[in-house]
Amino acid sequence: MTVADLAASLVAIDSVNSTLVRGGAGETDVAKHVVGWADDHGLEAKVVEATPGRPSVIVTARGRGGGRALLLCGHMDTVGVDGMRDPFTPRREGDRLHGRGSCDMKGGLAAALMAARDAAAAGLAGDVIVACVADEEHASLGVQEIVQQVRHVARLAVDDLPDALDAGLDRPELLEQGDGVADRSERVAKLVGEHGEELILAAIRLAQSCRRRLQFPRPLRDALL
Repeated sequence: MTVADLAASLVAIDSVNSTLVRGGAGETDVAKHVVGWADDHGLEAKVVEATPGRPSVIVTARGRGGGRALLLCGHMDTVGVDGMRDPFTPRREGDRLHGRGSCDMKGGLAAALMAARDAAAAGLAGDVIVACVADEEHASLGVQEIVQQVRHVARLAVDDLPDALDAGLDRPELLEQGDGVADRSERVAKLVGEHGEELILAAIRLAQSCRRRLQFPRPLRDALL
């Protein structure tokens, strides 16, 4: 399975934010899909649902021990689908992926999950954690709930939404914290439009970053490896 394949499978699941849009499906079905994918690839998956009906998922690629943890964060919910034709039918045209959430942000989420899979295979010392959060499009309930679980575990957090497409595709914003994880939800850009090509390229580059054994700044790299 490629990053594009996983992104398409996520796009095919209706996860319109149920608070933002009356009658929205919410994250339950997409969370089940993420848990199943993680199980199939030997990764740990924990559902966090402090708010009933709004599950988030923590996926963990365990390291061999002795290293620090890296947190990758992506949201599972989307905005509404008014005016869209077949929003949950992923469609590829050349190197573009179309469908609700393909850019914001199921492509980025797929990249993070694939990166975790690759990290597990690479035998890193530190854990790689993917926070698949609910409700980013409204009140960021998922981030608020998950941060309580990982704030004393993760050393650095990466939000992999491609929110600077015009500035370059290989510059995910890194937030390094002294003792925990920053809640950056309010700063995440809302991208609208067709950026399928940039999405796939950004996703591939994020996954490739793990194949290069997480070539981040030396103190973090040394801690993870």
